[in-house]
Amino acid sequence: MNNEDFDFFMSAFREITNIGMGNAVSSLSVMLNKKVDISVPNLDVIKLSDIFLNMEEPDEIYACSYVKMEGDLDSSLVFLIEKDSVKRLIKESVGLEIQSITELDEMSSSMIGELGNIMFGSYVSAISQFLNINLQVTPPQVAVDTFASLIAESIVMSITFEDEVILTETEIQVEDWENVIKGKIVFLMNEENRNKLFDYVKKVFYGG
Repeated sequence: MNNEDFDFFMSAFREITNIGMGNAVSSLSVMLNKKVDISVPNLDVIKLSDIFLNMEEPDEIYACSYVKMEGDLDSSLVFLIEKDSVKRLIKESVGLEIQSITELDEMSSSMIGELGNIMFGSYVSAISQFLNINLQVTPPQVAVDTFASLIAESIVMSITFEDEVILTETEIQVEDWENVIKGKIVFLMNEENRNKLFDYVKKVFYGG
């Protein structure tokens, strides 16, 4: 993909992502019983080795929700949430204060899975509807570990992954909450499926 094609793809995919995050707002508002706004400060296609360069502390603990995307495109999606954001989510939605997110109980883990389900469902639905293709996601799996370990584990679980990922950084602002909920959606996709995705995008904008 040359620079002109890459810029076109990123512009189109940002639009799709913004639609997906917009769709997630209403579901998250119901889940948290608060007004919610979601922004996407950064979206890029980067090499796997570079994803760790974006992290100040790759050994920082995160919670993650993982799904496989199936249908006209095969890939995997990982939604990672920073530990302080996880603690705030659990406190506000479940009513528990925890010292470490490695101590998640079943209810808290279920809440993280539901948050991931909302984000993935909205994201994939936007891609599916915008590109007029058939996509489904598997039920989310939840894990807590270092950022580096979670990405490594996701790669092992994903049979379609190669060397590049689509990284989307999200910020969820909840009414009356002092700090935003910071997360990252990592789109694991091999070259064949990336090329298919680009072809679908071109078809929508250029008719083929």
